[in-house]
Amino acid sequence: MVGQVLSKILTFASSNGIGFAITRRITHGGNKVVIIGRRQQVLGDTVAELSAKGLKVESFRGHATTPSERVALFSEITTQYPEASVLTNFTGIMKRVDILGDEPWESVLTDLDINLREFIITV
Repeated sequence: MVGQVLSKILTFASSNGIGFAITRRITHGGNKVVIIGRRQQVLGDTVAELSAKGLKVESFRGHATTPSERVALFSEITTQYPEASVLTNFTGIMKRVDILGDEPWESVLTDLDINLREFIITV
């Protein structure tokens, strides 16, 4: 994606961390990026920061936790951005856990399960 101009790239969870860094990089290549996330304030701050640098970016508020939210989000995205050519997903969680201590492994497995499901849902 870097160095290659695409019509439009949709990115989930790209307003901070690794997702933000990658989004910032692909916008430098001249790509138009739509950041999709849950928190309107964070989305607005991210768009303002990148737009101030002359980068082509906009945001779209959406949530994909429940099946009905995913269906609605898919419908809205395909209606508003039919020209999108790439979809990325940078969602993920991993809480700090003392794996040598008394922390129950269920907590770690729950995080891994959530991350795997988010990836599959995106596909």
